[in-house]
Formats: sequence, structure tokens, C-alpha cells
Amino acid sequence: MEALFKNQTTFTKTACIEAALSANKTYISILLFLSGVGLIHTGYTAYMIQEYTLLLCCMGGAIIAFVTPFYIYRSQGIKNYKSQLMLFEGSEPQVNITIYEDYLTFNKCISSINGDKSESSIKHDKITAVYNFKENFVIVYANQIYLPIQKTEFTKGSSEDFKEFLLKKGMKVKRKII
Repeated sequence: MEALFKNQTTFTKTACIEAALSANKTYISILLFLSGVGLIHTGYTAYMIQEYTLLLCCMGGAIIAFVTPFYIYRSQGIKNYKSQLMLFEGSEPQVNITIYEDYLTFNKCISSINGDKSESSIKHDKITAVYNFKENFVIVYANQIYLPIQKTEFTKGSSEDFKEFLLKKGMKVKRKII
């Protein structure tokens, strides 16, 4: 079977952050947003009855509720990036990804004892989501594996063609804004 796309992705800080952002659970963000709105409403009521201590507590809580979704996943991405740097002795790991009609293969980042890098393959029907970020596509398999694919590093094909390929396969490419 002929390879449709080839890509060499480097797990940079941005790639790790975007992979972590794709793990963001939308319902948690919605609950935090509603909590923030509720705290603003309570703060306004406290202002009207001149309870300024409660007002300050509510405004602080609202700020925390609105900022939390951004902070949690970005900090998790940075933590993952630092762990990879330690694991690979200060260098950013590179993953070669080859996309075929029915599956994709990628080399595992860690070499075996004899120095060979092994490959894993995953069928496209296991994809649960695809996110389109500024610098990466993040493919989510079974809500457990998050594989970033850098848009600028295609050695065969292009990022626009890859997006069209995913759409032809019936996968929705979601634009994640957070």
C-alpha cells in the first residue's frame, strides 16, 4: 500500500501544549464558566447591599473560574514537554508518521536495546477526534493517545490535503479555541 502522507513531527513545547489542550473536557470548561457567571452575579448582589468583602471574594473566585481551563492544560503540556526533555537527555524527540489509506504508522520515540526503532500502526476507525490548532493537527485515538502532527513538516503531501483526506474519511476536524 502506498503512503499518502509522510510527516516528521518534533515534540516541541507548542506541540505538547496543543496535545494537552486537545484533552480539555468541554463540560468542565462550561461548568467553570457558569460558576464564574454565578460568582459575578453574587458579587453584584453583594455590591448592591454594600458587602464589599463578599464582593472581593466573588470577583477573585470569578477570575479563578475563568482562568482555570487555560492554566490547567497549558501547565500539563509544559510538564509533559519537560518530562520528554529529561527522557531524551535534553533533545526534543522526533516521530516519523506515515499515513496510508486505512491506517497510519509512527515510530516509537524510544529505541530498543539494539538501537532499532520500532513502529506502531493504528487504524483510522479508532480515531475519536481530530483537532486543528495553529501549528498542529492533534489526532485522538480512543480518547487515550494524543498524536500531534506538525502542519509545516509534511515531506509527502500537504496539511491542506491531509485535512481534506480526513474529511473524506468522515472525520470532523474540530477547531479548538481555548
